[in-house]
Amino acid sequence: MFNYNFKPPTFIIYMLVLLCINNTIVAQPVVLQTNDNDTLLPAFNKYSESYSASSNYLGVGHSAVFKVAKKGGKYYTMGEFSHLSANQGSALIVDTATNTVITPQKWRVNGIIKTVVPDGIGGYYIGGRFTKIGDSSRRYLARIDASGKPTAWHPLPDSFVNVLLKRNDTLFIGGSFRKFSGITRYCFAIYSLNGDTLINNGGTFGFLNVKSINDMLMVRDTIVYAGSSFDEDLSPIVKKYDFKNATGIAFNLQFTEYGVVSSIQLSPDSSTLIYSFYNNNNLIRGVGYLDGRFKFFLKIYNPIFGAYEDNIIKKIRTVGNTTYVVGLFTGIQSSDGNIFVRKGFAGFNTYTGLITAADIHADGFSYFIEILGNQIIVSGKFNEIAGQPRTNMVALDTGTLALKPFTLSPTDQLTAICMQGTKTFIAGEFKGLFAIRRNGFAAIDAATYTVTAWNPPQHPFIAARRMFISGDSLFVLGVTGYSNANYIAALKLYSISNGTEYTVPDLNYIRIRDCVIDGNYLYLSADKKLRRYRLPGLILDPSWGTDWNNDNPLLNVHDPTRIIVDSTKIYTVGDTRYQNVNGNFSPRRGYVAKYNKSTGVAEYISYYEDTLPLYNAVTFENATLSDNKIYITGYFNKLNGQQRKNFACVNATDGSMLPLQTNFSNANLGISGFNNASSLLVRDNKLWFAAPGSVLADGNLFGGFGALDTSNGVLQSPPLVSLKTFEFQSFPGAYEYILNKNELVIVGSFDSANAIPKCNIVRFKLVPYYALTYTFIGNGNWDVPSNWQEGTVPPLTITNDIQIVIDPVVNGECLLSRQQIIPTGSAIILKQNKKFRVTGNLKIDAQ
Repeated sequence: MFNYNFKPPTFIIYMLVLLCINNTIVAQPVVLQTNDNDTLLPAFNKYSESYSASSNYLGVGHSAVFKVAKKGGKYYTMGEFSHLSANQGSALIVDTATNTVITPQKWRVNGIIKTVVPDGIGGYYIGGRFTKIGDSSRRYLARIDASGKPTAWHPLPDSFVNVLLKRNDTLFIGGSFRKFSGITRYCFAIYSLNGDTLINNGGTFGFLNVKSINDMLMVRDTIVYAGSSFDEDLSPIVKKYDFKNATGIAFNLQFTEYGVVSSIQLSPDSSTLIYSFYNNNNLIRGVGYLDGRFKFFLKIYNPIFGAYEDNIIKKIRTVGNTTYVVGLFTGIQSSDGNIFVRKGFAGFNTYTGLITAADIHADGFSYFIEILGNQIIVSGKFNEIAGQPRTNMVALDTGTLALKPFTLSPTDQLTAICMQGTKTFIAGEFKGLFAIRRNGFAAIDAATYTVTAWNPPQHPFIAARRMFISGDSLFVLGVTGYSNANYIAALKLYSISNGTEYTVPDLNYIRIRDCVIDGNYLYLSADKKLRRYRLPGLILDPSWGTDWNNDNPLLNVHDPTRIIVDSTKIYTVGDTRYQNVNGNFSPRRGYVAKYNKSTGVAEYISYYEDTLPLYNAVTFENATLSDNKIYITGYFNKLNGQQRKNFACVNATDGSMLPLQTNFSNANLGISGFNNASSLLVRDNKLWFAAPGSVLADGNLFGGFGALDTSNGVLQSPPLVSLKTFEFQSFPGAYEYILNKNELVIVGSFDSANAIPKCNIVRFKLVPYYALTYTFIGNGNWDVPSNWQEGTVPPLTITNDIQIVIDPVVNGECLLSRQQIIPTGSAIILKQNKKFRVTGNLKIDAQ
């Protein structure tokens, strides 16, 4: 059926070993190394996607990695993602002749590029929503050379740049800024590249009410610009500006509508201006370029005909007599009322608006379109175009729409592209090119940071409760859905050798909450019962456990959400949020119970409730055991009359409350994510946890990963790791982590960690720490105190990790073995629980 050796899973080993407190283990402070160690760690796609060609799904959300486990030098991850690649960044220069990335890792951009134009000598002017290129500050606008390195050119718009046009030595800039290099410019600026100066006739007169310029066209000496306005009576913004004479040109659309214009195009003969906008409906208008007189309109639909969604039109581009539109739509209606089924891509006549037969038959939606010579570049979230494999990007022939071979397989859609010879600048929501397809699972080699061939089938989980490895098996307890605020979970097993999904026998439960392996047993919480199954067959042990119906009535409403296995005891933590007896609510309580590990008989159960237990729900989400204390995180303000916010601690012996009180949780727990904290770990006298970003009591934001002091409940400040997203998601999240003596690995949903671009997974090496450091400064025997800096000879029996630094005043040597000389200034790390024999002058042989 399935093959695994039942040893304690990796994460349990971390927790039990690191949390053991005895005479031979010293708390090791968690200190990150300052260098960026995971530059090449693969990046997961930024957005999740719809897989079905027939799906009308619009909820394109931020992707996430739910869980991570490590074994055999590999990180095993699971989450909501479909592609991953080398973590190259979101803006790259590519040699299209060889399909190689030119831009070095150190010049990664920390945000989104929205627009690009070539500088004529191999480099590019770029604009968008970014503030740094590598470690160089560049806010919203920059010039890069042919390798992606930022040049000294450093203008300073105070907000986003959305569109760039260039003619000769003049750059035309549109966006949402209000000042440019400290000078007032309302969303529009003209910059002389030859004189490196801002030109006076930019966006001042007539631009005051412009909120944002989203797109621009240049027609001789006229700039046609479109976007949004602070004054809705002036919307939609489609206006003209004579930049040669610095005057506005009269141009009045012959209808009144309100909304935001996203994209504009002009017919080849300059007679028809086309623009897309949103105003309760998603519309495309065709008007006379000179007089604004109406010619045609189109309506865009999704998810079903007659239903409208916000801003589903992403971009329009004109090629001769045909204009193409891309976006999150499944239908398009022409001026004559005819409706055509199109998914994410459609074409219509530039002059009449009549829908053409153009259809690329993508299995997902398209978000971006641009014209490069004889190619139409389309990008979005798809895996196939017209039945042929294409990952999130396709090049089409401008005449026939036939597929061209050029493809870069980004993890996510493009936002800008520009070509100079065989060099192409490409930018987008992606974090890397040449993506590898994965169905929500991935294994990453910890040494090389490459994605392995391990590829289990696509999983059904939308969240995860628990994941661990035992033998050859990856155990995943994941959430598959929700019903009346009650999550539905399933237990699945996968081979870590070949990705095969094992068949799990019927464990005879309706609702499962948690599971854990210890020795030869699987302990499982389901249907308000704690059960034990023998391994390897997962056979229920009927002789083990409490008589749930008679022994303790309180246990009948206890629904364990977390199981903790100790050497002789088992603890469960849970609550009664799902309890409903005969249609009546019972008190909303949190519970802690202790069981005899051998018999499964409950030894005690303690409950904890808020001031108004019928209305103030107490939920216990997660817990860990350390030094006879159970640390709990969940949703609560008070427990048994004592102030507690999100975190509490109880005595494992009898369940009594211990005085751990936090003050960083906001009074309004509804804006706090601490109740959803991940696995907990006590180390260095701190309780470590990962959680969604939250608003703290002082108004600051919690960055997703941190620790609280177990002695006073104070949150670590500043946090060890600060996670952020660039846009679309207010609060990033850390969903799980690995913390051992050598590394910290965090997974979740984020774009940067400590201001360095990362995507959903980040790894930090830890600074080596030793309880004691001995420095040898003499030239002679080990056991002479004067040869040691502090006059103290290191012990021969090492009970804690120590470091011995060899720094003789005169020539000396230290032999780690008889064949190896440790040079001056080097260090020897002696591990705990080892004995060493010293012979001669500093000759150390391990026994």
